Amino acid sequence: MKWIGVRSFSRSLIVGIIALASVGACEKAADIPGILLSDPAGARPKVINSSPLPGQNAVELNVPIFVEFDRKMDEESVEDSFSFTGSSPAPGDFQWVGNRVYFVTESNLTPGSNYELTLRGTATDGDGARLEIPYYLSFFAGTRIDAPELQTMTPAPNAQNAPPDTTIELVFSRAMDRTSAEEAFRIAPSIDGSITWEDGDTRMVFLPYSPLGVGQSYSVTVTTQGTDSEGIRLANQFSATFQVGDDFQPPSVVSLFESGNPTALVMDQTGISKDSSFRITFDESMHYSNTRNATSLRERDSGAAINGTYSWNGDFTELTFTPSEPLDPETEYRFRVGTGATDEAGNALQNVYSVDFLVDNSAGTLNSEYLQLVEVRKVYPLSADILSVDPVDISPVTVPGPYTGSSWTAIIEFEFSHDLKEASVLPENLTIAKVAGPYPSSVFLKTIQFVGSGSLSSNVIRLEIAGLHPNLYRLRLYGSRTGIESETAPGESSTWMPENSVIYFQPEVD
Repeated sequence: MKWIGVRSFSRSLIVGIIALASVGACEKAADIPGILLSDPAGARPKVINSSPLPGQNAVELNVPIFVEFDRKMDEESVEDSFSFTGSSPAPGDFQWVGNRVYFVTESNLTPGSNYELTLRGTATDGDGARLEIPYYLSFFAGTRIDAPELQTMTPAPNAQNAPPDTTIELVFSRAMDRTSAEEAFRIAPSIDGSITWEDGDTRMVFLPYSPLGVGQSYSVTVTTQGTDSEGIRLANQFSATFQVGDDFQPPSVVSLFESGNPTALVMDQTGISKDSSFRITFDESMHYSNTRNATSLRERDSGAAINGTYSWNGDFTELTFTPSEPLDPETEYRFRVGTGATDEAGNALQNVYSVDFLVDNSAGTLNSEYLQLVEVRKVYPLSADILSVDPVDISPVTVPGPYTGSSWTAIIEFEFSHDLKEASVLPENLTIAKVAGPYPSSVFLKTIQFVGSGSLSSNVIRLEIAGLHPNLYRLRLYGSRTGIESETAPGESSTWMPENSVIYFQPEVD
């Protein structure tokens, strides 16, 4: 058998084709061997340009996306064989310009996302010739392919001695988009605060509005929702915890003292002076404002707060409360320190501390009892008459008769439990008025005289009242802090009647 050379084979093949055509033995192209109908490789269409180009790793977000061919293509087959996918959705439409097909996306590419463009070999030209080879490229959207990172946090992760007034600082590897980074930031337990940016938006600082809780652990998280200024997301979620403070021992109250008394007060203490101030001691230095705000003195029954001033000793272990004015005599009070009191490290008092005490004179403080009206009596004219101090009673006052229309003058004495401060016995604090009766309203206070009784020197007021008729009269002695007062005693302010005293009387002819 003899091998035919390539050139001889081609010539023989051509002769055979001519012979077949001339003879007419084949009327169908299908009868021609397939090898004779295939396009030579050089006759197939191919891609001569694209955007992005192969090997281009990072592209602008608005980069045009197209594939350009060396000839006119069948548009439908090209579009059917074209795909554009990525880690983020990128829908779009085709647009042809000459031999170039654009894939126009509905919006810019997503920064930080990977994309793939594929053109399968089923794309054909206008004559049906298939693509020489499939076309494929991949690229990264953005000017850089590396993702930003959170590099450091202050306080450091797992720190155990963060101060209560600490700020939380996060440092990123490059400038961040503020909005997305702030939305990605979490702290638990949740606390309110403000955020500022420094160092070209690479440092985020969270400033809590109030001190963090001593002994409290906080968890900080920054999710991958945070992006850099170009929109590239953080590569990984960041999580860390820290603990506030290194002093976790709560403070306690040692004792409460009345001013001038070296013995600590106990519950239900009696004999407290109404002019006292109060000193409370703690076992360690306290936070001056938290503890002051948690400390109060109130009337026990009404709950009314007592105004006053606070002062600390040098190391903030003793707090003194001085009432703005004397306490009420014969009244119970409660001194209280709530759990809002904290030491300097922020540890709170574990339990409410309170002491109830009674203001009275059982310890020899005379003016810690109320001033009392002991007795009211008419001493002139005629014999003495005792007047009732109960306002529901009307006391008769005997006067010489018969009544001829002329008025009488009477002297009435008011005896008190304490010597009186003369400056407080004023006409406005001692009043007399007609209440009812047909006779003239000519009554008036003529004179006031001070006398003593028993061991006291000025505890009796003697009033000379003129212009009396057989009418019903009312005597009123004003009490409270602005009314009639007792004389001061050493180390004590004056005392007063708890309320007004009202006496009703009516002259009667003897």
